Amino acid sequence: MITIRPAVESDTPRIARVYQDCLSTAEWMAEVRPELMDYERVTAGEMVFVAVDPSGDIVGFLSIWRPECFVHHLYVSESMRRLGVGKALLASLDSWLPRPWTLKCSFENASALKFYQSLGWMIASEGENEDGRYYLMIYR
Repeated sequence: MITIRPAVESDTPRIARVYQDCLSTAEWMAEVRPELMDYERVTAGEMVFVAVDPSGDIVGFLSIWRPECFVHHLYVSESMRRLGVGKALLASLDSWLPRPWTLKCSFENASALKFYQSLGWMIASEGENEDGRYYLMIYR
């Protein structure tokens, strides 16, 4: 059983490892800019929640920019994908974050787009930034 809880400072090295492992194997990313690998920098000021397996290992996390109800990061260890971890992380938002929620999904990340749409997320618009084209998605 997976437990979702707020991250604590001592989780940082383990969350950073999940994050960096996911980025380094992300086939949908043409290039990972070095500054993107800095977990603490890219989540500064955000609320972070972790998914913990029964042995105590952190197997996924999400980070939220609360002022905009924006899901900034959602990453799950490769070995734990398609087992409900991402779904559990997103479902945990219902208890404390008002809807609607938004997130950006890269055009290149077809599996993430399919995942979000299967949970009821809708494409609200399209955009582009330094990391490429993305869908702005909304969950009401």
